[in-house]
Amino acid sequence: MILSLDTATISGSIALVERDRVILNRYFDLGLYHAQHIFTEIEVVCDLAKISIKNLTAVAISIGPGSFTGLRIGLAAAKGLCLVDNLPLIAVSSLEIIAARLPFIAVPVCSIIDARKQQVYAALYNLASGYPECLSEAEVVAPEILFKRRFGEPTYYTGDGAVSYADKIDQTPRAWRVPVYCQRPQADVLGVLAWRKLEINQVEDIEKVEPFYIRGADAEKGKQSPLV
Repeated sequence: MILSLDTATISGSIALVERDRVILNRYFDLGLYHAQHIFTEIEVVCDLAKISIKNLTAVAISIGPGSFTGLRIGLAAAKGLCLVDNLPLIAVSSLEIIAARLPFIAVPVCSIIDARKQQVYAALYNLASGYPECLSEAEVVAPEILFKRRFGEPTYYTGDGAVSYADKIDQTPRAWRVPVYCQRPQADVLGVLAWRKLEINQVEDIEKVEPFYIRGADAEKGKQSPLV
């Protein structure tokens, strides 16, 4: 089983996932304070499933971009669990998790998370195979620039940024917003994506892995591959 933790945005979730099924998925929307309750939520999940950390195969974490505090606390919790029982740690992009909630859709999916300061974190994906294929790397960008780049190109927008900038999306030709129940990252989706990474041994170095903030020193990484 993989225990997956998502604390990247104002809504959080924890799940237990096996290769072919979701055992338990617990969702909570407590604003940015949810990360403070992460260990309580982990205990609840383990109690409900009647397991201990020793029963786990790995731990998965939503690595960002997202809330600075949420990412930091979530990763610290994941590292702690891995160190106690020598478990592998798997990191998955928050934007990839959001996009993965729209499998087999024929139109490119742009995941956007509200980054405040009149900016969004964004990345573009192809979901035709059922799993996200990254078409452009994550970046922090002004929404007007993002929508201008995709002007006239068929695009589904998802994530809380699609809510914050709904009016701009609605005014953009061939741009659509997905229903609200598809817009949040979910730990069960994270767990499924983590299994694929685990099978090819794509795991993190626990001592070196850091949250993917994008802003600041990481901002230049996002500028290298703008949305096409």
